[in-house]
Amino acid sequence: MQHRTLRRVVLSFAVVIVAVGSLTLLSCSGGVEDGEDIRNVNTTTPLDALAAANNTTAILNGDTFTGISGAVLVQTAVPAVPQLASQTFSLSFSGISGATGQFVLTAPNVVATGNVTFAAACIFKVVTTNAPAVLPVGTTITISNCSVTISATGVPVGSTTGTAGTVTLNLNGFSSQPFNTTVMIQDNGALVVLNGTGLFSITVIVLTGTSGG
Repeated sequence: MQHRTLRRVVLSFAVVIVAVGSLTLLSCSGGVEDGEDIRNVNTTTPLDALAAANNTTAILNGDTFTGISGAVLVQTAVPAVPQLASQTFSLSFSGISGATGQFVLTAPNVVATGNVTFAAACIFKVVTTNAPAVLPVGTTITISNCSVTISATGVPVGSTTGTAGTVTLNLNGFSSQPFNTTVMIQDNGALVVLNGTGLFSITVIVLTGTSGG
């Protein structure tokens, strides 16, 4: 388990995520102090209207998610983008606050930028592109099932140091490669996640399971 010291969480930059998560107990064994509560984290948070209202969506700021199947674009883009069907692409996010923000979509020989909104669906609208024959300006991509999954193994509850974890972007059943992050569980059960801009997001989740020794 790799740890690194977390900087002080600045509340003015905090993101409150309301989610029902699953934290499974890691059995206490060699290397674990007596009575220390060690948990595995695996929680999926929808990026919907509630997430926008709580500014949960800001967890995406500075993150770049790679390895997403172009099949999801073929299923959801208007107008159609058949040339991207067999490609993988990446999405990076910036300027996200509440229900709106910006994205960059990168695929082989394609770089497009645009605006994203979070409501009943995640809606991406292309504003600029270097490949209008492949992904034209004005293309709208509507993702009805849009979420992030936060995962980490062996996180000490109440520790002041961080544990390596990942954030994965899920788009209509297609998932990105995991984005590396740092997580911490506070004494009150709040999960703290480092986003790609170096700011910490405080999440509120429901812990399941019982403490072990």
